[in-house]
Amino acid sequence: MKVVVGLAKKKVLVTGASSFIGIRLCELLAAQGCCIYALVRESSAGLNAILNLHGVCCVLGDVESIESVLKKIGTIDIVFHLAWSGVGGVDRADPEIQIRNFENSMNVLRHAKAHGCSLFVFGGSQAEYGRCNGLITELTLCNPESEYGKAKLAFTMAGTDFCEQSNISYRMARIFSVYGPGDHEWTLVSELIRSMSNNEVVPLTQCEQRWNFLYLDDAVNALISLASDFCGNGIYNIASANTRPLKEYVNIIRQKFPESPAPGFGLSVGVATHEINPVVDKILRKTNWKERFSFEDGIRNTISSYRYL
Repeated sequence: MKVVVGLAKKKVLVTGASSFIGIRLCELLAAQGCCIYALVRESSAGLNAILNLHGVCCVLGDVESIESVLKKIGTIDIVFHLAWSGVGGVDRADPEIQIRNFENSMNVLRHAKAHGCSLFVFGGSQAEYGRCNGLITELTLCNPESEYGKAKLAFTMAGTDFCEQSNISYRMARIFSVYGPGDHEWTLVSELIRSMSNNEVVPLTQCEQRWNFLYLDDAVNALISLASDFCGNGIYNIASANTRPLKEYVNIIRQKFPESPAPGFGLSVGVATHEINPVVDKILRKTNWKERFSFEDGIRNTISSYRYL
């Protein structure tokens, strides 16, 4: 990726730095010449990965102790806020966990302002939209169903208001389905790779709905591109420009495991399905970001990382 205008030598805080996306974000931000402070819990499984990154300063702590963390760091130019608990499983539906995420995020924003932050980039979610028919643009009406999506949307709205009142530049990224090395074990891509490599059949729906996958490096470079001096404030979809029937993605993964049984299309019955069809014209128009990895290339890299581990 080209050097993003305005990023070199900036002092950057990344919350949720030991997450799937956070680790790669820290690595690629360091390559942009930023001074990176990665906020990581001492108990995090990704701690060692952050400690091994060249040019990244690991700061032990969490968003609930953000005031003391920022006192140690001092002034900060940019915050990439990715920290969010309860992203999967039953916690995704827990209102107490998700309300606490909202409150912690507002606290991060307030203290970032107090320490000189001039740009705030938030890792939001496609879950803010809920189930949508047709194309999903940044102007699509949001109707989130999960507590997770509701809390993400609440922070997007409240964070936008706070930044505008505080004269802080902001980019609220709505991230769609990202996959790649280090992905969560419970995602469909991870489950398919693991099962097919063991010659097991994953029960699936007919997978006729349209879906969208974006490779990790493309997603991270999209986030970084939002920090450009020439990128305006607002909400940005982060997704692939290539949406396909879900069955096509499954079959591409199957091609990498020719000895595995045929995918279990139609074996999962009574499961409600929906489709996603995001539009990424805005980020393409406002930044120099371009998608570099096809799904075929991204899956090849992802499978290689599983075999390496």
